[in-house]
Parts: sequence; structure tokens; C-alpha cells
Amino acid sequence: MKLLKNPIVKIALAFLIIYLLPNEVVEAAGKVSEGSAIAGIPLEGLSLEEAKQKLESKVAEWQSGEPVIAVSEYESIAIPRHLFQFDIDATLKQLDERTERNWSTFFMKLKNVQLPLEVSIANDAIDWPAHVDVEKTLANAALIVSNLEESNINIKYIDGAIIEQEAIAEITYSIPEASNAAINYLVEELNGLTIEAESAFSFLDTVSLPNGMDNSEVEMSFVASGLYALTLQTNVEITERHQQKKVTSYAEAGLDVEVNRETKKNLLLYNPNAYAYTVHASIDEQQMKMSIHSFPEDITYTYEFENKVDVEPRTLYRYNPDLDLGEEEVVQQGEPGVQIEVYRNELAEDGSINEHELISRDFYFPTPEIIEVSTEGVIPEEDVATETAAPEESTTIPQLSLDSLTSDLLPSTSPECTTTDQVQCEESETDPSTLLLACMMENETESATRDPEQETDVATEEAESNPYCDLMYLYVFMSLFGNEDILTQTEETESVIQHEEIPSGAINEEEVQ
Repeated sequence: MKLLKNPIVKIALAFLIIYLLPNEVVEAAGKVSEGSAIAGIPLEGLSLEEAKQKLESKVAEWQSGEPVIAVSEYESIAIPRHLFQFDIDATLKQLDERTERNWSTFFMKLKNVQLPLEVSIANDAIDWPAHVDVEKTLANAALIVSNLEESNINIKYIDGAIIEQEAIAEITYSIPEASNAAINYLVEELNGLTIEAESAFSFLDTVSLPNGMDNSEVEMSFVASGLYALTLQTNVEITERHQQKKVTSYAEAGLDVEVNRETKKNLLLYNPNAYAYTVHASIDEQQMKMSIHSFPEDITYTYEFENKVDVEPRTLYRYNPDLDLGEEEVVQQGEPGVQIEVYRNELAEDGSINEHELISRDFYFPTPEIIEVSTEGVIPEEDVATETAAPEESTTIPQLSLDSLTSDLLPSTSPECTTTDQVQCEESETDPSTLLLACMMENETESATRDPEQETDVATEEAESNPYCDLMYLYVFMSLFGNEDILTQTEETESVIQHEEIPSGAINEEEVQ
């Protein structure tokens, strides 16, 4: 023990220990220990100079990126990365101190040290809103930036601060004929809705109705149309939208939406921004007022219509046996259709257009005009020429005669038209489908005018039946089935009718006409 107290002996023992240590341990004394890292960057086995070069390269790469975003559910603030100053030398010194060997730790295993970079922020270059707690927000930033992460920074607000957003866009829609209870419920659901930053939004998943209101597609489409018109005035992406078949009474063509839970028609949006939008909605005197709020930006958005084409409606005529001769009645007013394109413009601060984006190209079907006319009347020729699909065809109900019937249906047994009256010849060449329509109209007219209390003798009714219509019905039946027996019977019936003497009064051409 006395020898150990001798200084010369201590020095000799120290040299002996160093001499006996493996070369690897001596070399490790000047390098970063195994498993150690700074800002998540592995540095083990590197000298301090090599570690410094590697960290400087990683920091320069990080600082070349886009600004760091400080964000909340209300707003976002961009912080340029060059405002973050990294002290690499101080960080390496701290690492060296944490891994330095001394007599007390000489024989201990080297530590795995994980350290963040020491960083400071030049916050004077940022115009912080008055309601933001800058100190706490920068503390959040230091935790993320010191490890060279890419995450957004959470904004911290001063306790009791009032956060006000501005209205980016507003719309007012008149409430259509629908369930006011369902619309009021949907508006309340939508009021205060937040479209989160960098997230998708589904109308059907977000807005729902209670039991008993499930079949409220009209009301849901009305409210969804208002939200769609608002988002067109932002840079929110429309990933799914379905137009309605006809132009609505509340929204312009191109601004409507159809949502339907059964057919899975939805309104899907995506907010690409680092900040959220807040929707405000209310009902005021049969009008829905809706606005979308956020913090003002230098870039604004508007929408416009292009290449609008009106599609004129058709006029359809429908026979009504209850109308008097020459009388007509409009049962449905025609409404024109529309073809239209909707564009969204991105406007710079000076009002110039940065981007002109096509959002949709919509087509709305026209509503045809429907006019009921008398079965004994004639549709005006000029109306037929301009409104019907086959303008050259006459819509006059043809007179039925044996010559006209056999001429069209049975040309092999029917003589050629020899009369000098051209009109009579043209009438004899009437299309079979027109003759069949005439038979049906005649039958319906007789049924409508017959007194239901009046007893009709069966024999009399058979005698008064039109034999030409019977032959027409038989011809249609024969055409459908093509049976050889039916063909034979038809030829025999034909022959009988052509040689049979028709009783007087059996056919009244004026009544048929």
C-alpha cells in the first residue's frame, strides 16, 4: 500500500495500462462513440471534424426547402427557413463533453448519445398577429427544427385572445319547395363546420339527417349546392360532384349539386392548404345565407361561365278525347335546356389572372312543352314542321277505307291508284302505323262517349264494329308471330272482305275522321 502512494509508482502504472490497452480503444478516444447521433444524423466512428462537415451538409439541405408552416385550425404563418440559425460547433462540443473519458469513466463502456441541434430564430423578421403567443410558438418550432423535421408547427394563442377570420365568399339562395324542417336541420349542421387543413371532406359523411328524414335528397342537394358555390371561390379541390338533370330554381346552371345517399352521389372536397376554412350558414326569411371564412390571402379566386348555349324545348302533342273540335290545352310549359362551362380564375394581388382552370362542363335537358288537342282536330302544319321530329309527315287522322287499307297492307290484291285526284292517292298510301293509330283512337272515342248505363246488344255492337280495324289488328298479330296458319286465314279473310257487301251505315267516314 505504501508503494501505491509513491508518485513515481503511479506514473509507471499509468504508462503500463496505456501500453497494454488495445489499439482500438486508443483510436476511439478521438472519435464519436458507437450509436451516437445529432438531429437524428448518425455520427458514430467519425472524428469531430468529419461530424461537423456532415452536419453542415444536412443543415444546408434542410434550409433549402420550402418555408416552415406554423398552423392552427384558423390560420397559417409561413416562416422562411433561413431565419433558423444552427450552432453546429456548440452542439459538437456538447457531444464531446457527453462522451469524454476521464479517470472515473476510463474503463466504462462508451455511451450512445442522442442530441438535437442548438438553434435560434430571428423572429423579428416575422409579422406575428397580436393574438399569437410568440414565445410558446417558437418553443414548438425549436423542438421540430432542432431535429431537422418537416412537420408543421402548432401555433399557440394568448389566453383569452379573440380570433377573427374574414369572409372569403358569400351566397344567398331562395329556399325551394321542400321540407323546411329538413333544410333548417341541415343548415344548423353546416353552421360552424370546419374544413380541416390538408384533409378531405365528404358531405354525406359529415352532414346527416335524423330518422324520418332519410329521403331528403332535394333538401340535401340544395344545401350542398350552396357549399359548392362557396368553394369555387377558393382553391379547394372538387374531387367529386354530380350536377342535377335540370336547371334549379335557386342556383345558376353550373353551380348546382346533386347528392343522394342511395345512389352514392356525393360532394367530395379536398383542402390543400395548411389552414382550415370555417362555414357559416343561417336561414333568414325563406333564404339560405352561407359564407366561408378564413384569413385573407394576397391571392383570391373567382368563377365565371363560358360557352353557354341555350337548347330550345320541343313541343309534344297529345290527343285528348274530352276536348272539343279545334280545342287545345297546354298541360306543361316548355323550358329551355343549357350547355355551359364553369371556370375558376386565380387572381393576383393586382387583379391579373394567374390561372384559368376548367372546373366542369354541364348539360341540362330541356323540358318539352306538352299540348293536348282534340282527337277530331288537326295539328297546324306549321307547328308540326318546326316542333316535331318528323316535320314532313301529316298528323291528320286518316280516313279509313277499304282501298287505303288493302293498298298498304295487301299490295298483291290491291289495285293501283287510278284516280286523278292526287290528294286521294296520297291518302291511300298512308303508313300502316298511322292506320293502326286511327283504329285505336276511334275505339277510344267510342268508349269515352258511350253511356255506361245504356245496354248494348251484342249483335248490334258486332255489326257496328269496323271490319277494316279488325283486319288491321289481325295483320299486326300476324306480323308479330309469323304463323303460316295465320297467313292462310288472313288471305281468306281478305278475300271475304273484298267481296262482302258492307251494310249501309256500318261505316261513317265523318265519324272516323
